[in-house]
Amino acid sequence: MSDLALIRSIDELHRTDSLFGTFNGSILIAKEHDILVSRSYGMADFASGRQHDEDTLFYIASITKQFTAACILLLVQEHRIALTDPIGEYIPQYEKGSHVTIFELLTHTSGIPEHVSLPEFWDNLDAITTPEQLFMYFKDMDLESVPGTAYKYCNSNYILLGMLIEAVSGQSYGEFLSKHIFAPLGMNRTFYAPMVMDSPNKALGYAALQPQPVPARVLAPVIPFAAGGIQSTTADLFKWSTALFEGNLLPEEALRVLLTPHLHGYGLGVYIEEQTINGTTQTIVYHDGGIDGYCSKLVRMLATGHTVILLSNYDQVSVTKYYQAILRCMQL
Repeated sequence: MSDLALIRSIDELHRTDSLFGTFNGSILIAKEHDILVSRSYGMADFASGRQHDEDTLFYIASITKQFTAACILLLVQEHRIALTDPIGEYIPQYEKGSHVTIFELLTHTSGIPEHVSLPEFWDNLDAITTPEQLFMYFKDMDLESVPGTAYKYCNSNYILLGMLIEAVSGQSYGEFLSKHIFAPLGMNRTFYAPMVMDSPNKALGYAALQPQPVPARVLAPVIPFAAGGIQSTTADLFKWSTALFEGNLLPEEALRVLLTPHLHGYGLGVYIEEQTINGTTQTIVYHDGGIDGYCSKLVRMLATGHTVILLSNYDQVSVTKYYQAILRCMQL
C-alpha cells in the first residue's frame, strides 16, 4: 500500500467508522525512518476551537516509564548504580528498600503497594507538591509479595525510580531527562510536565465529548512524576522510538536488558509480546498510557520496523481498539 493510499484509508476510517470517528487526537505511522502517516483529528481545546496539529502536546502518561527506565540504564552505564542494588541504598528513608532491588522496581516485581489505589491519596491531591509526598503514601505499607516473585503493575515503583534518579544525579528528574535524552535526540517539543505549564500548544484533557465536551480533572504536574509526567508530540515520540531501537541512546547490551521480557512479558518500562498482525506473528514492544483527560499508545514492531503512535486528549477511549483498526488499514 502506498503512503497516500494509507493516509486515505486512515482518513476514511475516521470519517465512516463509528468507533474511529470518535478519535480526538494525533496519529503517526512510520516504517523505520520514514513517516507514512501523520494526521490529527478533532480539537485540542473545544472552548476556543483550537484544532489538533502536529505540534500539539499531550500527556503521554505511562509511556513515560520507558524514559525513566532509560534514565536508569544511563546511570548504570556510568557505573553510578547497578540494577541489583537495593533501592534502600539510595533512598535510606525507605526501610523496606533493603529488600527491593532497582531491577524489581523496573519490572513491577517489587511487591510494593500501589499508592494511586488508596482513597486518601485522591482525597488529598491538592496538598501534594513534591515526589516525597507521593512516597509517604506507601512508605510504611507492607510489601504485598516477596520481591522478585510476582508481577503487579504499580506506579509506586516508578515514583521511587524518579527519586533515585534525582538522588544519584543531583539533578531534578526533568533536568536529567532534558540533558540526557530530550536535547541529545532533538526532542524539542517534549517536556517533563512542570516545565510546560502554560504552553499554547498543549491539548486540554477531556473526560467526555458527547453530548458536550466535559473537561477532565486537572492534576498537579507532580502527581504522575516519573510514572507518567512527560508531555510530547507524535513527531517527538517517533524520534524517541527510532533512537531507542537503533541503539543511538543506549549501548547494545543495555538495550537487550530493556527489551528482555520478564514476568507477564514486562521488560524495563515496556511490554514485549508476540502479536498476530494480519495473519503474521511478530514481536512488538509497546506501552499504553492513561491519565485524567489523556490516553496514549506507542508500538514498535521489531520485524518490520513499523512504529504506531496514538495520542488523545479524551480519556474514555480504547487506544488499543484504534490501534487494531489502524493495523487493518496497514495491510502488513
